[in-house]
This record gives sequence, C-alpha cells and structure tokens, in this order.
Amino acid sequence: MINQNKNNIKGFTIIEMLVYLAVLLLAVSAMVTLFLSFDTTLLRNQTERELNHTAQITLERMVRDIREATTADTAVSNQLTLETLSAATTTIFSLSGDDVLMTINGNTIGSLSSNEVQVDDLVFTKYETAGAELETILVRVALTLSVSTKAASTTKTYYTSAVLRGSYE
Repeated sequence: MINQNKNNIKGFTIIEMLVYLAVLLLAVSAMVTLFLSFDTTLLRNQTERELNHTAQITLERMVRDIREATTADTAVSNQLTLETLSAATTTIFSLSGDDVLMTINGNTIGSLSSNEVQVDDLVFTKYETAGAELETILVRVALTLSVSTKAASTTKTYYTSAVLRGSYE
C-alpha cells in the first residue's frame, strides 16, 4: 500500500519545468520587444506632429502677413521686413538663435516656434515680375526645423510662398 501511494504522487519533472520556463521566457521577451517598438513609434509620431504643428503655425502667420503687405525686403539674411501702407505697420520675421521672432513696429511680439522645436534655418527669397502695367512680388519661405528626443531625431524643411496683395491691386 505504501508503494501504491508513491506511484500516485502527481507533479512536474525538472525537464517539464525547464520547457515551461523557456516558453514563458520567449513569450515575455516577445511582449517586451513589442511594447518597446510601440513606444518608439509613439515617440517618433509625437516628434513628427510637433514639427508639423510648429511649421503650420509659423508659416501660416508669415503667409498672412505677406499677403497683407505692400512691400517686402529680404536684403538682410534670415530676415523678412514687410510694410503695409493702410495700417502703417512694419512687421519683421527673423531668425534669432533657434527661434523665429516676430516684431511689429519695433515691438518684439515673441517667438512663433515651439520650445521643443529648433529652427535650423530660415530663408526668404523675393521674386519680382514686371509687366507693362503690373509688378508682382512673390516671397518664398524655406523653414528648416529639427527636434530631438530620446527615441528619434528629425529634421525637415518646409516651403511656402505668397504674393504681396499690394503688388497686384
């Protein structure tokens, strides 16, 4: 009777335990790898969204002011000076360090770019076409932004252009 109870004892062998631990280890490592991959993708998407948002805000403001201007001056590197006759205002967009600054009538309004995003380059190009009666002025803006996080570092150049309203009225 004592021998019969010893044979009925249930349990796992050492080999079964090793196989179970190996399978469990593979499953856990696959889940950790998947989580880290999602985390990296999320951070890259956030940096991309921050770049696009900063570019959109900065360039939309510049285009709006360019369209309202009657004259544009791009003689100073990394600076655009706009003047409107109707409101008698002078607006200056300039690159200062890693920010785009906006100045209206000598008063600095502040930075148009986000704190997380660095402005690497800001280039203004002025194109003029002269016809018999009409002169058209177009300003092209090239804005290079970069952002770095622990997961990603991204640099992008955004382009836009606008025609001065005063140049074709």
